[in-house]
This record gives sequence, structure tokens and C-alpha cells, in this order.
Amino acid sequence: MNDVMKDFLHYVIALDLLFGEKDSSTNSITTKVAICTFKSIGSSYNETLKVAKHIYDMRSRYVHSGIEISSKDLEVLENINNVIFYVLLSNLSKESDIENWLKRLNILISKKEAEVEISSEEYQDVGISCT
Repeated sequence: MNDVMKDFLHYVIALDLLFGEKDSSTNSITTKVAICTFKSIGSSYNETLKVAKHIYDMRSRYVHSGIEISSKDLEVLENINNVIFYVLLSNLSKESDIENWLKRLNILISKKEAEVEISSEEYQDVGISCT
């Protein structure tokens, strides 16, 4: 396994460990990735969700079929993980309960998918920067 593949899998595993809940689906993880990163990435929630789903699709293709991961996909995933790391650090300075934080992310996801306006304060409350 080359370094790109190894790094890619390590980053995906990190997302699984943070956002994966018992019996969670890829959708559960990718929506949390999207809500945490779309503002920092400078894209829409839906576009960021597509990117997150692409990352998981590439992981599956590699694991099940041996299809190579591009260095561009690794770069995108590395950026996503860096953003999530800072969101997590921002949140942990306010609260140490990861389970509660994940529940509050789910509330934001539900609002986003229902096209309900989310205030800057609501994003900031879970560590997501609005700048």
C-alpha cells in the first residue's frame, strides 16, 4: 500500500471514529462532515455533502476493488480533517461531552435539510466558524 492510500484510509478512519455511532450509516457520518466543514471550505452544504460522499465512495472502491486513490482526493480529505480538528477543539473548550455535541450537530443537520435558517450563534455554539 502506498503512502497516499495509507494516509487516505487513516483520515477516513479518523472520521469514522469521531462521527460513527453504533449502527450509523455512511450518511450519518457524511452529513456531520458536511455540516462541520462547508462554511470553512467556502462551499454550500449540499456541495460539501457530495464531496464527503465521494470520499466514502472512494474508500469503498479502494477497500472492495483496489481502485487507487488520487492525491487530489487525499488533499481534499486532509483539508476536511484539518477543519474538523479545529471545530472539535473549539467545541471541547466549551464542553467535554462528545455525545451531546454530536446530538447538537444532528439538530443543525435537520435544520439545514429542512431549509430552516441557522444563526451564526448556533454554528458557533458547536465550534463551527462562520468566517
